[in-house]
Amino acid sequence: MSIDHKAHITDTASDKEGIEKSKGISQTLILSILASISIVIGIVLYYWPISQALQVNSYQSASCTILAKQLVTVTTNGGADAYHPNFTFNVPTVNGQNYIAHGYGLIESSSADLQAEQALLDSYKLNSHYPCWYNASDPTHAVLNRDLDPIAFAPGTVFVLGGLILLFIALVKPSARRQNP
Repeated sequence: MSIDHKAHITDTASDKEGIEKSKGISQTLILSILASISIVIGIVLYYWPISQALQVNSYQSASCTILAKQLVTVTTNGGADAYHPNFTFNVPTVNGQNYIAHGYGLIESSSADLQAEQALLDSYKLNSHYPCWYNASDPTHAVLNRDLDPIAFAPGTVFVLGGLILLFIALVKPSARRQNP
């Protein structure tokens, strides 16, 4: 003899709380992982400009002669023009040899401000001497300006701030759920 018991199954409040709690934990975990990845990417993006600045601080100083100069126009992906100065200059080294270098600063950054870039170009006179810094092991790698452009930190800042915002959301959201049952 077999008795078939079909009991009516109902959700209890504790079952719903358990499901909501595990759902909240998984959302918090995913947001925390995304936040961590974003912050790590931001830190890696900070590394490049900082390493460049540290490297150039070990360069030898010299008095370079400007041989040629030009304003380079670059068309951006959006179709707008951007400009940056490009100098050709003579680099005298401590061992008495001369090398030719090209460029201006640590990072070849461009600006849409034509007048500002032209003013920078005009501030250097041909056949005049200006302070410069060169890599002793490769004197053709030299700069006239070793200041780091703050815009070099923009990508890293975006990722770090985005990660911190995600982390904030991940940590605040569970406490908001507990306060609003």
